[in-house]
Amino acid sequence: LLDKAALTDPLTQLFNRRGLERALSALNASGVPFGVITLDVDHFKGVNDQHGHETGDQVLAGIAQCMRANARPQDVLCRLGGEEVLALLPEVSAETALQVAERLRSVIETHAFPTVGHITISAGVSHYPETQADADLVIRQADKALYRAKHGGRNRTVLYRRRSQRRENPS
Repeated sequence: LLDKAALTDPLTQLFNRRGLERALSALNASGVPFGVITLDVDHFKGVNDQHGHETGDQVLAGIAQCMRANARPQDVLCRLGGEEVLALLPEVSAETALQVAERLRSVIETHAFPTVGHITISAGVSHYPETQADADLVIRQADKALYRAKHGGRNRTVLYRRRSQRRENPS
């Protein structure tokens, strides 16, 4: 019980960073391929500023509920801090991880949150070993893809691709 409390975020009941590190270590040791999805609430500061931190906390708890409702038992759901959450999806392809992230983005977009109404999220997706052969770096790739989603207009899902994988539009 004490161990579970040390690994769990009290607000969302998702794993915390310690829980993530433990899960990542186990996945790393097993060599199992896995997808990574990082999610961030769009304009979350505005939610807190307009409705208060208690409402912001309710939004985060609601997002965690949406994540759990759309996860498999083997998926690892974590709160990284603030409004950023992450999912590790064992034994899926990069394409499947992208589909899961997009489904979750859509579910959250259509979900009515008390007080706030509708919100959107941005998501970044990466994959071990398809986008990165180093399991520890795959989370950084998902963060980079999340950053691209935010800067690409928000309320979108972006799959990390190495430069050699990206298709450039000819000018």
